[in-house]
Amino acid sequence: MKMQLMIALIAVIVLASAGDAHVPETPDWEPRPGVTLGLQLQSTRLSVRDTPPVPAEDRVLIAEEGGGAVLSVGYTFTPRFALLLAVSGSVHETDRPGRDVNLATAVLEAHYRIRTGTRWQPFFFGGLGGATVRFEDDDLDAKIRGGVAVAGAGVNLHLSRRWRLELAGRLDFINWDRIEVERPTEGGRVILEDPVDEEGRAGKIHLGAVFAF
Repeated sequence: MKMQLMIALIAVIVLASAGDAHVPETPDWEPRPGVTLGLQLQSTRLSVRDTPPVPAEDRVLIAEEGGGAVLSVGYTFTPRFALLLAVSGSVHETDRPGRDVNLATAVLEAHYRIRTGTRWQPFFFGGLGGATVRFEDDDLDAKIRGGVAVAGAGVNLHLSRRWRLELAGRLDFINWDRIEVERPTEGGRVILEDPVDEEGRAGKIHLGAVFAF
């Protein structure tokens, strides 16, 4: 009986080894565990469902279309799954000449790649973070802050193990919860803060490169 078990075990090992010999090697461009650094150009369309309650003299009309960039630092755990911190900013023109509005977000994102083994790799992602809209003028510095939930999809084109191109679209669902207005007075600058409960969203398209260390 022991001899039969030994022969069976040897047979299993031989068959497993033979099977491994036919498994193709991992392509040079296949993602491996490690740190990544990304930089993308960004096109943003900002939509505010409700206007936060601010005095009429402080209101600023903001252009929906804007542009900016995204910087991300992440870690790839498997060829399918990665986490990253993405910090983005976009600039939007206003109705005040020479004065622009900045939309900034910082989001922790989870990325799931649908398929592996190909240079073209589609993926989905989602995340949570914070958002700030800021307008600065000679006599006014206004900020609107809130939390943001992100959902999106994209595709990677792997050029090598270290470099890939990335194209992605995303929606930011923002819950504005605080407005802060800073104004100069004779006694110095005064900061006024008020809680708000308003909703907004932003659609974004990213195109850029990612480097894997």
